[in-house]
Amino acid sequence: ASWLDEGALFKGQWGLKQVRTGEGPSYEELVETEGRPRLRGLLDRLQTENLLEAAVVHGYFPCVSKDDDLIVLDEQGNERTRFTFPR
Repeated sequence: ASWLDEGALFKGQWGLKQVRTGEGPSYEELVETEGRPRLRGLLDRLQTENLLEAAVVHGYFPCVSKDDDLIVLDEQGNERTRFTFPR
């Protein structure tokens, strides 16, 4: 949870923003009254209901890029898998 980008989550995914007219709560107030309580609730639910088993595996792999694709190669230089990323 410490790696979460709250700004991207609250603004980008959840759409928290101050009303353009300047009336109503500020963005900071929305974060404290809506964003963080909602996030805490979701994190608590993940933990209490055992809904997430977070893990990571990392390593170094030979790869090349082509257009919007990242191509992971095997030891002989053949394509092992491909990830397409939108631009």
